[in-house]
Amino acid sequence: MSTRADTETADRPAPGITGPHPPACGACRRHLRQLDKLIATIQDDLLAPLTQPERDQLVQPERDQLVQLLARLLDHHARAAPQPTGDQPA
Repeated sequence: MSTRADTETADRPAPGITGPHPPACGACRRHLRQLDKLIATIQDDLLAPLTQPERDQLVQPERDQLVQLLARLLDHHARAAPQPTGDQPA
């Protein structure tokens, strides 16, 4: 028969585990590294029109915030843009 104390202990993470998730497996870590590289490439593409001195003026937190805000704007306008139907004469 289990007691409330047994249940509470079972719900707690093991010692050394922080947060609600267990440590990532090797495949998960590799996938995260791939996603990090993809994000870095996208950010580089987005900031390509800026000169290196202009990029250097943006410290990392500001750059990340700028990229996030611009991505939200682009996403919004991409969804709001009329989609071609194909039945209109060219």
